[in-house]
Amino acid sequence: MVLSEDDVRAETELWSSMTCGELIKQQNAIVINADESVEGACEILLKNNILSAPVENLEKKQLIGVFTYRTLVESLVAKLPQNKRPQELNMSDLLHSVGPKVPVANIVERTFSSVLPSDTLAVPVKQFGNRIHRTAVVAEHGEFEGMLSQGVLLGFLQANLPKLKGVMSRSLKDLGMVKGTVLAVAHDSLVIEGVKLLLQKNISSVAITNARNAIIGALSLSDVKWILRKRHYHFFWLEVDKFLGHVKREEAFSSDNQARVSIKHRAYVVGRCVMLRKSCSYCCSCPVRIRTRFSRSVQAEALERPCRSLSR
Repeated sequence: MVLSEDDVRAETELWSSMTCGELIKQQNAIVINADESVEGACEILLKNNILSAPVENLEKKQLIGVFTYRTLVESLVAKLPQNKRPQELNMSDLLHSVGPKVPVANIVERTFSSVLPSDTLAVPVKQFGNRIHRTAVVAEHGEFEGMLSQGVLLGFLQANLPKLKGVMSRSLKDLGMVKGTVLAVAHDSLVIEGVKLLLQKNISSVAITNARNAIIGALSLSDVKWILRKRHYHFFWLEVDKFLGHVKREEAFSSDNQARVSIKHRAYVVGRCVMLRKSCSYCCSCPVRIRTRFSRSVQAEALERPCRSLSR
């Protein structure tokens, strides 16, 4: 279905309403020194919870490429030792399979797209339509100012959805975004097999099918960062569905972190109250089934901690 003139006008106005420099103005850009080792660069990605970072020659102040999980995984998969069992692999084994103390500059993506800070968002949107996931924002004199990714643009789009009511009310099929061919791996395939397919086809995700060939999920390269972050390298040889089960539990664990911290504090308070047979401000709102599940060790530790509500 062809978009109406109003839809086209609204979309054009949206992407022209802000420049690339304005969108990344508050961004704290993470830059990797070209002399950094591959292992060190990997740690930078993990520490900052990012999928990629520009690599710069700090002396010349020159951007030489981009280090991504894709380039790292591609190098690792190509050189994984074949004479070791998965459980014997560790960080040193994997990163040294690329080469001992290899500088990250040796495996960066040398070809990368860039935009000027003064370019409107219409420029990177066009770039991202050609299987590009990120673009560098580089000033005319060559100074790197930040990284603009698909995720950043999606955040901008989400904040401005009311301006695109006409487009957003259409189905994916109407917009021509539904393709007939779907690349997939079976649910019992190994993660390493799925990763190799992603690299071979130069795609970011692949569908997962069950025994009836129905799609039950997707495996993406961003899932692989979980393996690197947790150092569970043997998961490369885990079945896809089991691996994604671990990822989902980890994501749920992380997203509920703040709530769990609060619950843990209440556990100490309520545990202390249960042992002392007194009441506190939390007890009335805590289900009895939760109070009765506290272990003796938690209750004992709670007794050693001050309870502000009991001292009132």
